[in-house]
Amino acid sequence: MKTATGIAVLLLLASGAKAQIQKTKAAGAMSDDFAKAGIKALRAIQSDGHSISLESGMSAKVSDTIDDADATAQGKETAIVSALRTLQLRQETNNLSLQAQKALFEVGFEPKSGVLRDIELQQAWDKDPEHAALLNSKDFARVATCETGLESLLRGRRLGPIPEACQ
Repeated sequence: MKTATGIAVLLLLASGAKAQIQKTKAAGAMSDDFAKAGIKALRAIQSDGHSISLESGMSAKVSDTIDDADATAQGKETAIVSALRTLQLRQETNNLSLQAQKALFEVGFEPKSGVLRDIELQQAWDKDPEHAALLNSKDFARVATCETGLESLLRGRRLGPIPEACQ
């Protein structure tokens, strides 16, 4: 008899926990699996963003991690997947702008030493006012704001409104 009572109590606790999880999800929480996949996708966008080139674009790794997040997305989580894809495109656009601007800068660059050309080029590029202006542009600020907003939602496991910078 004690075993039957124990099992009944466990079943009640389990059903209460399930109801609580459903209430939490309904209140705007996201699943742990989705949050983890979304953070991985965000990190991939951030880490791959600086290695993009005019020839290749972003790596397939970034798209794959966003696809992984999309595969676990349910309901309102799909809005975050859309924001991740928008962020990826904006990051790619910004970095292509940088690459194009650097290519134009390089055409007019005359190094002091052929051996140290790449180092001199990078140092001159880092000091170039047009380069600084591009890095401080609203497009780059928008990407940074979107990254911060998405990370806050993902880490907080919240399905709140998508940050305006991500739309």
